[in-house]
Amino acid sequence: MKLSTDNLKPLLECSFRAQLDPDKVKLNKQPILCLHGNPGVGKTGVVKAVSDTLADTVATNEFIGSSYGTEDLGIGVPNAATKLIDQYSTGIFLGKFPGTEDADLIVIFFDELDKYSGDVQAMLLSLIESRKFHGELIDPRIVFVCAMNPVDGGGESDLIAPLHERLTHISCEVDPEAWCELAMQSNVHPAVIGFIHWQCCGSHSAAALKSLSNFDPDTSDLNTSSPRAWFKASTFIEDDLPRPLLREALAGTIGAVVTEQFMSFMDTYLTNPPPTLDEIIEDPQGATLPSDHATTFAVISMLVSYVASKGKRARNKDAIKTFVVDAIVEYIERIPHEAHRLVAMQQCMKANPLFAENKSDILARC
Repeated sequence: MKLSTDNLKPLLECSFRAQLDPDKVKLNKQPILCLHGNPGVGKTGVVKAVSDTLADTVATNEFIGSSYGTEDLGIGVPNAATKLIDQYSTGIFLGKFPGTEDADLIVIFFDELDKYSGDVQAMLLSLIESRKFHGELIDPRIVFVCAMNPVDGGGESDLIAPLHERLTHISCEVDPEAWCELAMQSNVHPAVIGFIHWQCCGSHSAAALKSLSNFDPDTSDLNTSSPRAWFKASTFIEDDLPRPLLREALAGTIGAVVTEQFMSFMDTYLTNPPPTLDEIIEDPQGATLPSDHATTFAVISMLVSYVASKGKRARNKDAIKTFVVDAIVEYIERIPHEAHRLVAMQQCMKANPLFAENKSDILARC
């Protein structure tokens, strides 16, 4: 399955609804998803993005099997020294952690599930089946999602059979279009999105897709490209590091080969810089238009990121001013290619529903 919010949303919605249904829980019919995908492919990010659309207020707590100890997890495991069961409880499964006070939904995300010990996995199996913790019912707002690396992409799986059979396993592959959409709404640097769209979205060959995701456990590189790595790389670009230092930082984040490709793209991007947001808003008819596909998409991502950020600040029409919407729409309508204009309009509306409300004829134009 292509890992996208559109694909994952109906699956999670069905799973969450069943997990919160006492009748289905009693009949052991509530499906719990376990996403399989290479490290950094974006499993956690997409789950969080989808969860935020399924309730007004969502609290999330993530556990990682390879790094969290039993004290953090809050369950009982055998103590080899004392031959007794050590019980730990942080109140997490009772809905007692920061952010849960006013939450409508609590998502407990178990990542690298197969890296937990067999004893911990057995306790998790009991927890998700009975929805009880130390004999006490867990918070009724809690739903569970799991993830792990594929056997052929992250080593051998140590998931115990009873837990494996209890889960619904979904194999996930990176989707460049979906990643660009998520990145646009997450304020990733426009140059990154323009580069990925240019490299991957026009060609879905294995070589092209490596620019976005190139997990290789046998590589000698310090790191390789992945959706998660590109989010980190964006931070270095935003901070305007000196070029030699930026090259070193990117190579240690996304790999040396992709870094050189991206730096070449940046040379073009900076030689023919796109208009700034202020320039577009102040003079939508006079602001320059990008001359190539990649930079066009970078400009679109800048506009969508801005619209999305306004949607996060307030839930009222004043969060994004009408004259700003008018200017953005006026500029978008000057973009030469109809497909690019359509993507820009649709993504702005998806990033912030108030965008369409502040200009009544946008929907008609799309």
